[in-house]
Amino acid sequence: MNTDPAASTRPQGDPKGHSGAARDAPRAEEPVIALHGVRKTYGAGENAVDALKGVDFEARADRMTAIVGPSGSGKSTLLNLIGSLDEPTAGRISFAGRDITSMSERERTRFRARNIGFVFQFLNLLPGLTCEQNVMLGGVIVGMAPREARRRAAELLETVGLGDKRRATARKLSGGQMQRVAIARALINDAPLLLADEPTGNLDERNADEITALLRDHASDGRAVVLVTHNNDLAERYADEIKVVRDGLIQDEQSATVQRTKSSADSGPGTPSMRFEIDPAEDPDRMITGIALAIARHAGGVRLRLTEDGRISMEADES
Repeated sequence: MNTDPAASTRPQGDPKGHSGAARDAPRAEEPVIALHGVRKTYGAGENAVDALKGVDFEARADRMTAIVGPSGSGKSTLLNLIGSLDEPTAGRISFAGRDITSMSERERTRFRARNIGFVFQFLNLLPGLTCEQNVMLGGVIVGMAPREARRRAAELLETVGLGDKRRATARKLSGGQMQRVAIARALINDAPLLLADEPTGNLDERNADEITALLRDHASDGRAVVLVTHNNDLAERYADEIKVVRDGLIQDEQSATVQRTKSSADSGPGTPSMRFEIDPAEDPDRMITGIALAIARHAGGVRLRLTEDGRISMEADES
């Protein structure tokens, strides 16, 4: 007899064999999450503040989208709406094609638990619990049987490189190790959307690089990953797409689309490369900075060309 409380809501024939609550699996042709003309206003009358002023945004499976911008630009508000932690003043939000804008608070809570994994700058780990127990909590909350949650926790800790720390308490870990535990916890419900809010803000350069690379790997594993960061360097090196938020708007003309390819006519077969397309008329500072950084890092493995629409296409071999 099956006594698992989540059994009735599980998708049948989960190809990964994972247990847990049902998820809203997106079709291949549609985004995991999409915002349409979303506005967010705090306060009323003379005290009203428009944090977002009509934003369109989407994140798709197998891609990492970075959100960058100055403090107070609306990045955190945008992430809260993407993560269903808040509701818009106007506009529509859809998840896997389903309109979720009118959900009640209780419905949003259940929806988040089933479909979204969160990684925060401030980790929210319970310091007295072991790594395994901290990760297990994420699964038990969504109805996963404790035995299965323990199995998945051990599996995920191996994935993030902490298989030997299963029994260590969180308070004994380094900052980078704690962030890895937080990522494992965010992944335990096998959610199609992973949100990371300044996950490297308290880490040194090496750990920041490793954590961002780890998040990038999990985008390649079929999830949509949205990364909010002040670190433009990490965004440019790891994200598939960068969205710049300023004054409550996504500045599409100042966003660089980064496409990762396995080879190009100018690089050896199988050599990974990154391609940037930048409009110099709209963002000359970003163009100059991007080219300088690429040349400094890749020493000659940089190719520039002018596209038909006047944009500069820059391709750089990854070291």
